Amino acid sequence: TTVWIQCEFENCLKWRILTSEDASVVDSNKPWYCNMNPNSSFSSCSVAEERYPEESAFHKYGLKLVYSQLPLGSLVLAKMSGWPSSDLNNTLGSSINRKHVTSSTKL
Repeated sequence: TTVWIQCEFENCLKWRILTSEDASVVDSNKPWYCNMNPNSSFSSCSVAEERYPEESAFHKYGLKLVYSQLPLGSLVLAKMSGWPSSDLNNTLGSSINRKHVTSSTKL
């Protein structure tokens, strides 16, 4: 499988494709730049952005594209089927220390 990653150089911001193996060594706490791409065909900001698959390719696998006109940095809430899972409550229930808080409860 492949992973899309974006160059963080402010004059570039191009999207590149990495293999799962290459993506697994990327430190998500540090910026990533085109010159870090192991694929030498796309390891420079001067190279055009990689082709994005046609929308029909996504539909083939049951995936959907979401188009947005919201500005960069907008907060978007989305509902995902199966989330939150009731299994999550069962798993975390024993490790969460719950306390009922009322107006008279001291924190």
